[in-house]
Amino acid sequence: MVKVYIHAGEPFSARLYELLSKNSNGKFFNMYGPTETTVYCNGHLLESSDIHIGKELFNVHEMVMDFDSNPLPLNVIGELYIAGKGVSREYLNWPEKNAESYEVINGVRFYRSGDFVKVTEDGNYYVFGRMDNQIKLRGLRIEIGEIEVGLSKFPGIKSVAVVVKKIKGNDHLCAYFTVHDEYKDENREENGYSINIDDLKASLAEKLVYYMVPTVYMELDEMPQTVNGKTDLRNLPEPVLITEYVAPENDIEAFFASLFAEILGLDEVSATDNFFEIGGTSLLVTKITMEALNRNYNLSYGDVFSNPTPRALAEFILSDESFEKKEELSYDYSQINELLKKNNLENLINGEIQDSLGNILLTGATGFLGIHVLREILDNETGDVYCFIRANKVLNGEERLKSLLFYYFSDEYSDLFDERLHIIEGDITNFEDFEKLIPEKIDTIINCAANVKHFSSGTDIEDINFGGVINGLKFAKMKDAKYVQVSTYSIAGESINNYPPVDVKFSENDLFIGQAVDNQYLNSKFLAERAVLEAAINDDLDVKIMRVGNLMARSSDSEFQINFESNGFINRLKAFITIGKMPYSMLMNNVEFSPIDTTAKAIVNLSKTPKECNVFHPYDYHRVCFGDIIEIIKPLGLNIDPAEENEYEIALDKALADKSKQDGVSGLITSIGSGKVKKIWVPVDNTYTIQVLYRLGIKWPFVSQEYIYNFIKYLDDLDFFSI
Repeated sequence: MVKVYIHAGEPFSARLYELLSKNSNGKFFNMYGPTETTVYCNGHLLESSDIHIGKELFNVHEMVMDFDSNPLPLNVIGELYIAGKGVSREYLNWPEKNAESYEVINGVRFYRSGDFVKVTEDGNYYVFGRMDNQIKLRGLRIEIGEIEVGLSKFPGIKSVAVVVKKIKGNDHLCAYFTVHDEYKDENREENGYSINIDDLKASLAEKLVYYMVPTVYMELDEMPQTVNGKTDLRNLPEPVLITEYVAPENDIEAFFASLFAEILGLDEVSATDNFFEIGGTSLLVTKITMEALNRNYNLSYGDVFSNPTPRALAEFILSDESFEKKEELSYDYSQINELLKKNNLENLINGEIQDSLGNILLTGATGFLGIHVLREILDNETGDVYCFIRANKVLNGEERLKSLLFYYFSDEYSDLFDERLHIIEGDITNFEDFEKLIPEKIDTIINCAANVKHFSSGTDIEDINFGGVINGLKFAKMKDAKYVQVSTYSIAGESINNYPPVDVKFSENDLFIGQAVDNQYLNSKFLAERAVLEAAINDDLDVKIMRVGNLMARSSDSEFQINFESNGFINRLKAFITIGKMPYSMLMNNVEFSPIDTTAKAIVNLSKTPKECNVFHPYDYHRVCFGDIIEIIKPLGLNIDPAEENEYEIALDKALADKSKQDGVSGLITSIGSGKVKKIWVPVDNTYTIQVLYRLGIKWPFVSQEYIYNFIKYLDDLDFFSI
């Protein structure tokens, strides 16, 4: 009988502990230590499925550090640095690796482990995976471990490995797995499965964002192993993309099937194959729209997401749908228009401005805007704050929030947790999570939660941006609470063929003036606003809508959002830098910068205005033209040359054709292939909101050259603009 199990080299899973503890009375030691630290530096006798690596061993000193080698507080995840007698001197004849892996801090030599960890109050270290286990696929960050966890939880699956491999020249996320003996189908065909793959895909789609769901699945009899007993990723078999062929039924279907195959490098594509499930990406959608326009098919970028198969695209084109066939045009907006007429300075001046928002339910608190709204509330309001925060693979809701508070403000606000700040694990898409707060006194709900993708092949955008708002309004009615919806001034939408007229400005007294809100994001935000105003009319709710602008770095110190890759403006700027040119006609285009700290302050204070004052445009009225931005960033070596329209088009086509530049130009792809109609963004006005903010003592800071230079330099220092 085995009395002691010593496990090292691979993560000790809770599942493994459960299996061992059921079948053995032995003791289980979880040991940790990179080769560079001479075997072990941590160890722990496991007595429950709470898996960690314990404390430092004798003669070992460890620290948890941020990306700039600054020590992090307890329970905040960072990189594990290891010092002590066992730390190796260096790699032999490898100076570049030595500079990357070893660091001397206050005279002490540390090895940078490359592992994400946190240390708790009792000194135990928890490991959350490799820093290099996060990869990029088609310009998107992919957390391999999160996918593998989702796969391993599916009934029957024994072991998993997820890698990116090329099939016909295109990158695919490939899932390899083995199944437990009782699930094995010994008669399965070559490249067949013992489990239902459609059910597995559906299970993953419930837990992961769409681009993290693998497109290729391969069942193996056994995982290949290295001599050390680890999964040998290099010897995984070549993946096979399996689809059932359905022949095209007409020329248009045949055109798109052939086009999909050409773009993706496949031998054949079925009329019912989903472009995104066989390797297509948002970037490659531009090739579809451009080829479709060459054949005079009226197809826009967003149409491909709504109709992702050759058959669906053919049906869409043959249906000859036009923007006029929109439900918005048949909706009766008369009551909403009457409500918005009351949204004026007279009612502000004659009404009462609240001293406090009371107890607040804040959603989206981990986002760039949400966390600054939270700080504004904590610093300047007196009520309790309840935050919906989802746990992720490695952190619970409270840990996530503490990490982000420390990242943005160098303060965890630890003394406020459970005193004023309360974390509810959940999200706005599930009304049962709202019901957890029924016993609590909630006076105001501020919804900062949003899915900011403009297009998706699923319903994830609508589920959060519209469905989540419906849940929040239902709860606000139950609690008789004020409801504050953070929206975007982009719901002003587009004028198509001069409808609505481009000389008409979209103001705080407008919701629908005939504008097109065709992409999924804008449509979901538009419908959410309409639902909020309907609640004001039908349920007499006190509601506010905050249409924010281009959220940018803080005015105080130019600190920018942690997930800056998702910011629309800087992605467009990166696209022009990648192309190297910008049309002369765009140089005078104005860019609006709304510092995040001022925006958050404006939202909290505007939420206290009288009930009649219900829609605001809290964005900075100062403007900078693109031509000025080009000059400001030149000293950083970021060059954009003005060019005639035809020169720019040639440069754009070359960039799109160059695979090394395709990620760089992705910030412009949604504007390519807009169909035959002429689309222009409807101009927006915020005179009313500026006047209200003046009366509340809030002014937008002037956008200085230094401010723009500093936050662009910060991004450049992180190699964001590198091609």
